Amino acid sequence: MQRQIARKDRFCTTCGVAIVRVGEPPRGRLKSCLRCYRARTRFVTPAQYLAQKAVAKVSRAGRLLRPSYCQTCGKDCKPHGHHFAGYEAENALKVIWLCTRCHAQAHREMRARRAQSEVA
Repeated sequence: MQRQIARKDRFCTTCGVAIVRVGEPPRGRLKSCLRCYRARTRFVTPAQYLAQKAVAKVSRAGRLLRPSYCQTCGKDCKPHGHHFAGYEAENALKVIWLCTRCHAQAHREMRARRAQSEVA
């Protein structure tokens, strides 16, 4: 049975509400309440959210299979889906499966291309 632990000495740095957690106290210091944490970590655009939900839905249905390896480097892992064609509805299911390192590299390259196109 989990018990509710109220940390009255800890307050959210964003909204100032006392942080209340259910269960055992986590390691480390809590800096924000769950509502502010979720708001901060949500997707940047609704299109991103809908694209990820679409991939999750067809994956659960078995129509889109996640391989057990990265499609770039071949590493055995649980890869992340990367929306290489964008997040629009027509491209939502166009994903490649990348390990954490390759996925981070793909996003770095994408940001660099976007910054380069904004300068030009």
